[in-house]
Amino acid sequence: MQIRISTQTKFPVILLVTLFVVQIPFALLMPFHIDDGIFLRITDSVSRDPLMPLREPVIWEGQLWSDMMSYSHPPLLCYYLYGIRALSGEWFELLAHFAFVPFFLLFAGAMYYLLRFLKLPAVLGTLLAVFSPLMFTLSHTIMMDVPTAAFGLAGIVLGFYGFRDYRIRYLIWAGVCNGIAILISYTAVFYLLPVTFYALLLGRPRRQILLYFLPPAGLFAAWLLLILAVTGRFLPLDVLDLLRAYEDRPHTGFLPRFFYTLVMTGGTMLFPVILLFWRWRYIRGKLYLMAVFPLSLLVRDLLPGEGFFHQVALSVLAVAGFILLLESLLVAFGRPASLDADGRAAWRTLGAWVIVFFLATLFAFPCGAARYQVWILPPLLAAFLHSGGAFSRRLLRQPVFLSVLIIGQVSLGGMMALADLEMARALRRGVDQVMSRYQSADNTVWIAGEWQLRHYVLAQGGRTLLRYDRRPRAGDILIKPVLTTPTYFTEYEQSAAHALRVDQVTVDSAFPFRVLNPLVRAGFYSDYWGFVPVWWVRDKAPIEILDVYLIKSSLPPNQEREKENRAGLLNTLAEDFPELPR
Repeated sequence: MQIRISTQTKFPVILLVTLFVVQIPFALLMPFHIDDGIFLRITDSVSRDPLMPLREPVIWEGQLWSDMMSYSHPPLLCYYLYGIRALSGEWFELLAHFAFVPFFLLFAGAMYYLLRFLKLPAVLGTLLAVFSPLMFTLSHTIMMDVPTAAFGLAGIVLGFYGFRDYRIRYLIWAGVCNGIAILISYTAVFYLLPVTFYALLLGRPRRQILLYFLPPAGLFAAWLLLILAVTGRFLPLDVLDLLRAYEDRPHTGFLPRFFYTLVMTGGTMLFPVILLFWRWRYIRGKLYLMAVFPLSLLVRDLLPGEGFFHQVALSVLAVAGFILLLESLLVAFGRPASLDADGRAAWRTLGAWVIVFFLATLFAFPCGAARYQVWILPPLLAAFLHSGGAFSRRLLRQPVFLSVLIIGQVSLGGMMALADLEMARALRRGVDQVMSRYQSADNTVWIAGEWQLRHYVLAQGGRTLLRYDRRPRAGDILIKPVLTTPTYFTEYEQSAAHALRVDQVTVDSAFPFRVLNPLVRAGFYSDYWGFVPVWWVRDKAPIEILDVYLIKSSLPPNQEREKENRAGLLNTLAEDFPELPR
């Protein structure tokens, strides 16, 4: 028996409703998490500096930044969050997550019409995309990855249809979508490349290409001129200075980062086991399967501390990532006789899309993270569905294969999303436990950590500690995360003369998987914690350990150490800055 692949052109309402319903429990239960706190802080600044909320100073990894003007995300969606908070009051945390569900649905719709454009199984491909561990996990945060991908992909799809069918209105809307994406994240300028490349391959007039460029160029120029008028600064120079300063900081070497990127591509895009067996009928498919074994030996020498099971998993995921990349390029730059000129231009565009965006994720982000692979999720999945010709089309109609593919993808995506949810809830629970036990009217609670914990400490009246901070007084409390944010250390936790550890709160969960934990070497959000995107807990691996210190005395003046506080990237603040940010 075979299943007929639907040929309808309108986005199925039942699919839209299903995706919305799936998001409801996560929106209801998800706390603010990971880098959500960055955007919540910018949202707070909107009321104090409506034109330039990025202009306020910020403490980052225990060091002071003059402002966040060179941060990679303009404040567009922070204005959106500010409006949500003004309307929702005490229900803000709940409604903020619901407010980001439309971006997830927009990505699903854009993915559907991209696959329709390429004459591929659109419903199946959309399900594989939205339930990929990468997209499904990120869709429950209020970080900018999913909104950027949604508007960027929508612009690309509208641009493809506009240039193919000579629809000027589509080109204008494509430019508007890509312009919005740029005002969410500067990295979205890369989304202009696929449409431009496609138009050039088709030989479209330059005036049409300029028409497409007009909205994003106008929106971006207006933002740059506003910054110049209000602050007197030319933003591109600030961003270049920031990138140069960032490159000077410690980061992962090229070879480990390349390997990590392959692993995350295979492990967060598509059900990895299916990828390994996808081409078993061909010589290269048998080579893919055989490659796992020698790669396991190589990984054992390169990463001896990972353990046997990690080394095998890393080999499988790296080969899966390589398969996706190679097969997409074979599809894109092959010359199938069945494709017309428009089809060949579309697939060559997708091949260039994969190459450029993969290299960008590899070189532009020296501290790897799985979420950067969201850029190449659409073309890789499209190539997966297209490769193999008639055999693949028959295979995709087999109920057993379809069931394994969809169930495997949904299970892996759901598992990682639930692990992420459990981590977020556990971190909030740990902060509440410490604050209720140690906070009083006579002391201040300090946090030496980053955003996922820091937001809830500050929301309850706490403060952020600098690397050498003389502000704490005797009787104050310091919270130091051990596992999720060990990015910097302070004098208090290293000197018994100034602080005493009085408690160690272990934050745990019965859920058997972790996505960010050095004890099981899981590093979905950064390769700092590990190379696999998710791992199970075989022994005991708490989500977090919170060391609690009682401050015994303030630190003495030390000009050399206090310079560390002002060594943050692009710090231009005067030494007599009157009040430090929280």
